[in-house]
Formats: sequence, C-alpha cells, structure tokens
Amino acid sequence: MGLVKFYELLLPSKLLNTKKRNELICLIELLVVIAIIASLSFVLASALGKGKLKSYYINEINSAKQITLEQYMYNHDHERIYIS
Repeated sequence: MGLVKFYELLLPSKLLNTKKRNELICLIELLVVIAIIASLSFVLASALGKGKLKSYYINEINSAKQITLEQYMYNHDHERIYIS
C-alpha cells in the first residue's frame, strides 16, 4: 500500500493507466534488485581477493618452513655438514 502511494506521487494516475503503472513499478523493483545484487557481488569479489592474497602469503611461509626442515634433516643425516 505504502509503495503504491509513493509511486502515485511520482506518476499521477491520470497520466498512466493501471497496467502501465504496474509494469513501471515492476521495472523499478527489478532495477533495485539488480543494484543490490551488484553491490553484494562487489563485496564478495573484494573478500575473495583478500583471501587469495592471504593464501599466497601462507604458501610462501610454508615453502620457507619446508626448506628449513630439509636443511635440518640433511645436517642431521650428514653429521652437521652444512650446505650453502
């Protein structure tokens, strides 16, 4: 009810018949829904971008850990002969 009265302020009933007015209301509602979906997809995309960057950093830390472990195991097996 309140929504229809708001549109009646914008579009007086004398200018448009009921069918065209209802079509226009549906079109405006559709545009609002599209705008909401676009803003939510932007928020989701930015969150996924941050997650991708964080996964890159975690991968780099894991690589450094593996190299350190490999050097430790080599030193342990070869009586502390260090590799360069």
